[in-house]
Amino acid sequence: MNRFERKTMKPLQTISNLNDFMTEPVSFLQEVASEGPIKVSYLGPKRFIFIFDADLAHEVLVKKAPIYIQNRTVFDRIKPVTGKRGLVQLEGKDSQMARATSRPMFSTNSLESARAIVEKYCDEMLVETAASSNFDVTEKMTYLILRTTLAILLGMETTELVDQMGKKFLRLNYLCGLRMRSLAPAPLFIPTSRNREIKQLQSEIRNLIKHQLVLVKVRGVAEAFRGDDALVDHCMTFLFAGHETTAASIAFALLLLAKNPSYQDTVARGNNEAVEAIYKESLRLFPPAYMLAREAKKDDIIGGVNIRKSDQVIIGISSLHKNPLYFDEPEKFYPERFLQKLKHPFCFIPFGAGGKSCVGERLAYMEAVIILKKICQRYHLSAVSESILYDPLITLHPLPEQLIQLRERKS
Repeated sequence: MNRFERKTMKPLQTISNLNDFMTEPVSFLQEVASEGPIKVSYLGPKRFIFIFDADLAHEVLVKKAPIYIQNRTVFDRIKPVTGKRGLVQLEGKDSQMARATSRPMFSTNSLESARAIVEKYCDEMLVETAASSNFDVTEKMTYLILRTTLAILLGMETTELVDQMGKKFLRLNYLCGLRMRSLAPAPLFIPTSRNREIKQLQSEIRNLIKHQLVLVKVRGVAEAFRGDDALVDHCMTFLFAGHETTAASIAFALLLLAKNPSYQDTVARGNNEAVEAIYKESLRLFPPAYMLAREAKKDDIIGGVNIRKSDQVIIGISSLHKNPLYFDEPEKFYPERFLQKLKHPFCFIPFGAGGKSCVGERLAYMEAVIILKKICQRYHLSAVSESILYDPLITLHPLPEQLIQLRERKS
């Protein structure tokens, strides 16, 4: 869109665009993606650059990453759930140092310790699950991954404590998600009822984390980071990233398996490569991180488009993953596509890419493979809910009360 088009656009249209983007972001991105690999549009008073091309995503996230910084409009709204100095909030050298410091948490030895925790809690969940029951995958996976994350991260294993932390954290996560989707959320210093609840939950969660860190002394994250506030911030970020996206992605994978039962035997046979391909296909169709938000630090040119300082740059992951240039029959559930070489290394980036990619990617894949295998080795899954329904808040997650039926496998 050139300046003349901007001048002739009705102000109400720019507000309507902003409202559509904030209320139905996935649908909005898909509609914009139909117009080409890069699109300029005004949403309210701000100029947005939408990107749906793998080469252009590579430019923004890797080649020119220093130019395209975290979008503060987005990231400031989720500070209560990530901490002010949590890894996801950091830029430049601070981010690099924090990532390097956290790397031992995801080493082979650390992942093996985490594997035992995931297997233990998954087995306990299966013992408690009755065959032929209707299984709410969103509820079950949210609780399971929250348990494993709290145990891996903080050594928190007491069920009562997990329940207490879980309810508070999920509520805070939900409220921050509403802030993300709000056109103009009230600044947190204004004492609205919602802001008071956010600050109260944040304070209670941070105190629980501090108390637990004292109990476990130096363990996990505590070995990696020093300084009480910074340590708690990093714990907040890892708790958010470690449970939110993983729980959602595994729930989506189970819903897809219930609708595509021929793949359940593949999972039950336990070939890790095949199971991982099935998980990747669910991440392609329903990426929890459905977009990446950046802001231009200075003027630039991307894909022949002039980028101005302070332009909002959105990489539409959900649409990129369904681009027919990279994926044949993009709406089809076809995990076999991930047993072959992809058409472009940046056409599938569910964990981001470059210096701000998710540090817990290996842990997420490990958890998903273990849980999918254990469930499919014990049960046949049948779809009860007709459609897979989702809600894009901070991340894309399946709505609750989407049921699958479990039928015991014959040994």
